Amino acid sequence: MPLPLFKGAALLDAWSGISWAQLCTLFLARWRGSKGHVLKLLVLSVCVLCSACDSTATTKVADDAAQEIPSWDAAHSRPRFGGILSTSMSTSLRSAGVDPDIVGWHIDPCEDFYRFACQGWSAPHSERPRGFYLAEQNVARSLKSVLEDASAHGALPGFYDSCMDVDAINEEGVAAIAPLLDPLRALKKPSDLGHVLGMVHRAGIPALFRLEFDPEPEDTRWGVRMEADNYAYEGQAERVEQLSQMAGYGARQARQIASDWSTLHETLSLHARDHSYGPGATVTLRTLQRQMPLVRWGDYFRAFAGKRPRSVRVPTNIGLRADSYVPTLEKLLRTTPLPQLRHYLIAVVLFTTRHWWTIDTTEPRWRYCVRRTDRAFGQSLSALYVEKTDSALRKAEATAIASRLRTTLRTLLGRVPWMDSDTRQRAQSRLDKLKLRVAYPQRWNALAARADSSVYATNELRVHAEATKRAVARSGRRMDRFGWREAITSVGAHFDPGTMTVTVPLAALQPPLMELDVEPAVTFGSLGVIIAHEMSHEFDDGVLDAEARGAGLRYWWSPTTRSQHRRARVCLKAHYERYERGRGSVGENLADLAGVRTAWGALGGDSSDERTAQLFFLGFAQVWCAGAPSYDDRHLRLHASPEARVNGTLSLFPEFAEAFACESTAAMRAPTTCELW
Repeated sequence: MPLPLFKGAALLDAWSGISWAQLCTLFLARWRGSKGHVLKLLVLSVCVLCSACDSTATTKVADDAAQEIPSWDAAHSRPRFGGILSTSMSTSLRSAGVDPDIVGWHIDPCEDFYRFACQGWSAPHSERPRGFYLAEQNVARSLKSVLEDASAHGALPGFYDSCMDVDAINEEGVAAIAPLLDPLRALKKPSDLGHVLGMVHRAGIPALFRLEFDPEPEDTRWGVRMEADNYAYEGQAERVEQLSQMAGYGARQARQIASDWSTLHETLSLHARDHSYGPGATVTLRTLQRQMPLVRWGDYFRAFAGKRPRSVRVPTNIGLRADSYVPTLEKLLRTTPLPQLRHYLIAVVLFTTRHWWTIDTTEPRWRYCVRRTDRAFGQSLSALYVEKTDSALRKAEATAIASRLRTTLRTLLGRVPWMDSDTRQRAQSRLDKLKLRVAYPQRWNALAARADSSVYATNELRVHAEATKRAVARSGRRMDRFGWREAITSVGAHFDPGTMTVTVPLAALQPPLMELDVEPAVTFGSLGVIIAHEMSHEFDDGVLDAEARGAGLRYWWSPTTRSQHRRARVCLKAHYERYERGRGSVGENLADLAGVRTAWGALGGDSSDERTAQLFFLGFAQVWCAGAPSYDDRHLRLHASPEARVNGTLSLFPEFAEAFACESTAAMRAPTTCELW
């Protein structure tokens, strides 16, 4: 019968083979605070002499304590992490679904649980990755195996092989992107700017702004939406100069291109951050042309569609995700000399497409090529990926977990103190209607792109052109509310308020987020919290405010509920400010809190069952050991840091403090409790 994970009954199991230094530590700790100082001094002297003869004890006690055999804490009424436990403890943890190798055994879990759970993790690409990064690596290796399988069919292997052909890429060089660079070099007058921008955006390169085809939730139709790019290319001026020289420019001109790019980039980046999250608007083409006359928008949309001027229908209504960005950009373009603007566009193209015509050694080439093939072919590659994995079993188990989470969340909605009875009924009704997409769709939307060239850059341009063509064809048509838009190879879950859908891709059902044949406590602490987090977004007034502002959704909360909820959020905001000031969304912190509470309830959590409780909270914490995928500026703006997500959330849970026997003054016991979930 396996020993309890963190019980002192395992002491005798560790007695055999104990070193002199460990034995001394045990005796002296047990005598802490007691009388008999002379006897203690005598025992200490004997221990020092004997441990000097023990070649493995004296120098390794600290390392052993940090890895598998912690020290006994006799100041508490029962053993805590760090006690001399069974030597089979690591095996027990690993079989349960927890990684014992990254646990900081010497750290008090009641003082800093994140460091305790993740002390051994060092970097996203370390030898011991964890959390989302490990899941991403597992998915990448599986996709690599699929693409290298000779039985793979269609254009996928050709695209991947051309990306992996390093010799051909080096031989072709910058000539491979001549179709993009030549029109930019020929840009002589401002009136041609619309056509050039449309051509660049057609190749999937964001410059000045980003054009996306996105569904309009209020009428379920597709429309063109324009938003400011986030310009996440900080500190790349030296790299731009290097790429310019590789593209054939002289040292002086390359330095000027990098300087012009850097100057305009800094200004655009500042404006983009100020306007990207502002309210949106829908305007007519005539209004947009009046607001931003420097760009001929008819030419822009025709170039973007890749058709002759009279063979494409220009959209009459354009959705602007950040309408305040348009006059700012117009003013900036009018005050920027055309040569500087031309240099900026050339630099953006060179930098964005650098992997098409150069070989970057910062990551394995296969990893980049797998990622690009996945993005290029989407569900075509996903269908092959599903065939190669135990996807049906994972889908069934994840669906069962999601069902239990929905039931538990419905119960929680029935007793949250900030909802009145009318809003509570509407909330439970909406939860019943919430759609869950788990693992993969029932039918696939294949992308029939022609990617049979031996030149990788040519294949990239063809794939982007095909994707743009399909997006233009969808414009103005009714959106498929039940179709999958998310890639099943993306790690994480997603909530779409417009369609009231929570999507959990198959990639999120991979280790360590979800492992088969491990204890349910770990699975509910990791995957369960992630799914419940997304479910709870339906009942967050912050998300409701943003969606109503940007897409015209109607409020369904009563004024009383909104008022009470906002008062309760003040407590939560103040609590997380203790960990990091001015970063992270209160709505995301609230979803973390609701996610842990819901998953704990779905598990049937009982803090008196120490083993189950501790496994649950460890499972939750180790998901965030490696932060989050694509942890860019936008993610940091919306979410708290991994440390704050773990410590800030669990310190609000009395069940956590009970499971780890934390004293009332411990850092992981919040001084106040926020009554939200």
